[in-house]
Amino acid sequence: MERKVYAAHEHNILPDAIDKDAIGIIRKLKRNGFSAYLVGGSVRDLALGRSPKDYDISTSARPEEIKKLFSNCILIGRRFRLAHIHFHKKVVEVSTFRKGDNEDASLIVTDNTWGTEEEDVIRRDFTLNGLFYDPETEEIIDYVEGFRDLKRNILETIGDPYIRFKQDPVRMLRLIKFRARFGFEVEKRTYEALLDLREEIHKSSPARITEEVANILALGSATTFFKQLKHFGFFPILLPYIYEMMDGPLESTVFDFFHLIDEEVLVGNHSFPRSVLFSALLFPLFHDNLQKEIKTREILPHLGEIQDKAHEFVRQATRPVIILSKKLVFEIALILSSQFRFTPLDTKRRVQYRIPHAREFSYCMKFLKLRSQIEPALGEVFDTWNYYYQKKRTRQPQHDSK
Repeated sequence: MERKVYAAHEHNILPDAIDKDAIGIIRKLKRNGFSAYLVGGSVRDLALGRSPKDYDISTSARPEEIKKLFSNCILIGRRFRLAHIHFHKKVVEVSTFRKGDNEDASLIVTDNTWGTEEEDVIRRDFTLNGLFYDPETEEIIDYVEGFRDLKRNILETIGDPYIRFKQDPVRMLRLIKFRARFGFEVEKRTYEALLDLREEIHKSSPARITEEVANILALGSATTFFKQLKHFGFFPILLPYIYEMMDGPLESTVFDFFHLIDEEVLVGNHSFPRSVLFSALLFPLFHDNLQKEIKTREILPHLGEIQDKAHEFVRQATRPVIILSKKLVFEIALILSSQFRFTPLDTKRRVQYRIPHAREFSYCMKFLKLRSQIEPALGEVFDTWNYYYQKKRTRQPQHDSK
């Protein structure tokens, strides 16, 4: 495998755009005789002129050697140890070069053997994530033609895609995520493997799948991601219950929420709790379900009953592949049911503006604000509730979690 080096004048990475603490870690490792580079997504984003969400470093130093050099270092993990170097309000992750097997199609269970920098590259998922960057020489080091693919806007696996997707089926979701974020084309054989191996996703850990979906919801590409899931046939595999419910009008409403959230994240630089993000997917469907049910009943359900129904709906709608924690299920169910506190089913009943003490009520208000932006008629409803909510917060300050 040829090692290509691209000098500063051949790429778009500006040293001033790089986190100074990450550069400091690399310099200290190199001063002590180790090789060290920025790797993965941070190099990709910098080369594309984007600001990385975080910075990862790979080095020839072993975890214990890293810890000796940095007093602010904590080692995590059991089978494969990682170094987390802590700074004010951020963590830089430092990993030791590892080796993998690009030719064994078995599902990866362990991946914890030390290796060289070249071996570390070829175990990574896609060529655009296989770049190293040396901030001292300002050079990009490329073993896998990742820089070429970045310039051509191409997504391609490192190695045979049929083997790579079988080793770790979550890579297929990551491919769809990158396509949604960057709009890149998928290389022909990688595209074919993606379609042929969709069902392999069932072999992945539900926790990892859930984490990937949650991350993409938060990155500002939710609309495109879910459209790509549908295009590649993953939607009915991952979320069969929701897929069956998503007809034209409901799908349109869900995408209205996603489009608004994406805009808030990318343009407004806002962030949302995961419970609010998943509620954007689930509320239109739950609302439709509830409206259909009350047509068959003489007595409207009370708020407690609606919350129980919301709790069961959230659990059922995300099975069997997406597994949400009990805490997250509770928060989503609270958001869904609270919307009927704001806009009651019984329109003749006088609204009681009672603000609960629960911290999670702030999430309910965030979601009501989103609804009011999609449905302007709810603007006055939000303003009134927000008046009482802010009044109570002033009396009894609460620290809302983001």
